[in-house]
Amino acid sequence: MVNLEFIDSLSREMWTIVPVVYLILVCSQSSAQNATESPCGSNEEFRECGTACEPTCDNPSPRICTLQCIVNVCQCTPGYFRNDDEECVRLSHCNNSTNITVLPCGTNEHFVSCSTCERTCANPNPICTKECKPPKCQCLPGYVRNSFGRCVNQSQCDVNDPCEGKRCPTGQHCELRNVTCVRAPCPPIPTCVNNTVSGRTTVDTVSLDVTEEDGISPFD
Repeated sequence: MVNLEFIDSLSREMWTIVPVVYLILVCSQSSAQNATESPCGSNEEFRECGTACEPTCDNPSPRICTLQCIVNVCQCTPGYFRNDDEECVRLSHCNNSTNITVLPCGTNEHFVSCSTCERTCANPNPICTKECKPPKCQCLPGYVRNSFGRCVNQSQCDVNDPCEGKRCPTGQHCELRNVTCVRAPCPPIPTCVNNTVSGRTTVDTVSLDVTEEDGISPFD
């Protein structure tokens, strides 16, 4: 014979348990969603063991740093720096208060805020890490730095430097500059230019009306 009292008691217990189970499932789902959502801001990443010397606009390349592990912290992703407003930005977007000077670069070079190991004639395929090194001028993509410190096509690695032996006035140095001429080819010529100046500089292309009939070589 069916025990009605037992069934009635079991039914009441089930109605008591169901809301509790539902509440547990909802809380678990909410926790899982929160776990997948990053607590960090724009251009930041979560690190279980962050550095004690995060790169900033005022100090983009800390040279002296402890091995202290900052636990569970949001820090700027590589290539970004923390500014005075606690935001992670590119170095070019740093506040004017930064003491970083954007250097004028030479031919076939560009300024990079997060430099890396550079391709050279001696080592055209270096093994690089993702470490963000100090800001500086580096060769443009497709160029390598030769033994004279200039960025050239890899096919020009064995060519003598045209600036070798060229004397420039005090405060200037030799640099290869592109030229425009009546008849190609128009190889760059060694030109004396001013040394480092503050801020960015732009240099116009040298214009020469030179032809082979003139008997003038761009490297004379």
